[in-house]
Amino acid sequence: MAPAAITIGVPVFNEAEYLAGALEALRTQSCQDIEILIYDNASTDATPQIAASFVARDPRFHYVRQAENKGPLPNFYDVLRAAKSPYFMWRACDDRADVDLIERLYRALDANPHKDLAVARIVSRDLDGRFPRVYECPAVGEKASFGSRRRLLFESHQSWYYCLFRREPLLQRTHTVMSRYGHGWAVDHLTLFPFLFDNRVVCVPETTFHQLMKRVRPPGASRHPRANLDLALMEALRKRFWAVLADDLAERVRSPLARWAYSWLLWFYLGKRVYRFRMVLRRRLMRDLLRRSEAIEATPG
Repeated sequence: MAPAAITIGVPVFNEAEYLAGALEALRTQSCQDIEILIYDNASTDATPQIAASFVARDPRFHYVRQAENKGPLPNFYDVLRAAKSPYFMWRACDDRADVDLIERLYRALDANPHKDLAVARIVSRDLDGRFPRVYECPAVGEKASFGSRRRLLFESHQSWYYCLFRREPLLQRTHTVMSRYGHGWAVDHLTLFPFLFDNRVVCVPETTFHQLMKRVRPPGASRHPRANLDLALMEALRKRFWAVLADDLAERVRSPLARWAYSWLLWFYLGKRVYRFRMVLRRRLMRDLLRRSEAIEATPG
């Protein structure tokens, strides 16, 4: 039996509250040539029972339970590697989409063989529907120019990670990200990078992906306090993220002058997507001041 045209991977851990709604939204998509792989990361709630109910009544649904919790990133990777379809997308349990989203994205990729990712208009809102924010697809030409690259890199949305890819290029990129970066923070942006930089993205503004978040900052409200992030981890993630970007750039840009210009662009991109340099510098200064204060206090007399 030939595989479905599209595989939707649903990595899940203890999200029984949202899982049934997520699976029903996939079941009722207008595109029928799909299969849904539910990869359960050893949940301890009602996730297995909910998944089983969909598997029992719709042959397009399949359920796999991990023997132990492997962490979110390996679970995302496993469901991608298990897919056999030429097209693939991930779906988080607390996100939704227009009923025609998969069909429209599929048609767009099928009509544009030189593109590897089809993305939609994004609407981000709180779980109760408040504070919607709309992110339209940026208008760029077909050429991978400096301008198109800048717009795609800085105006892309992290939910494009949950839109429709050609599976093989995504699998290759995910392998690189897993082996060289291997952390959940900013993994979506690092995965998306070559698709954006090479302008292998087709935008489909006629359909909408609905990003539902457990916490959205109301318009005009102050930012939530940042967690006390570990400085060593912040520095390590910036270094690893940059190392992958640098190799991506070296593969694509031969001119030393152009590479220098793009290096500045990617430096700002690094700060936007991982941690800003001034945040890391401020944390270093705080650490050094604390160490100096402790040293003074420990000095006899």
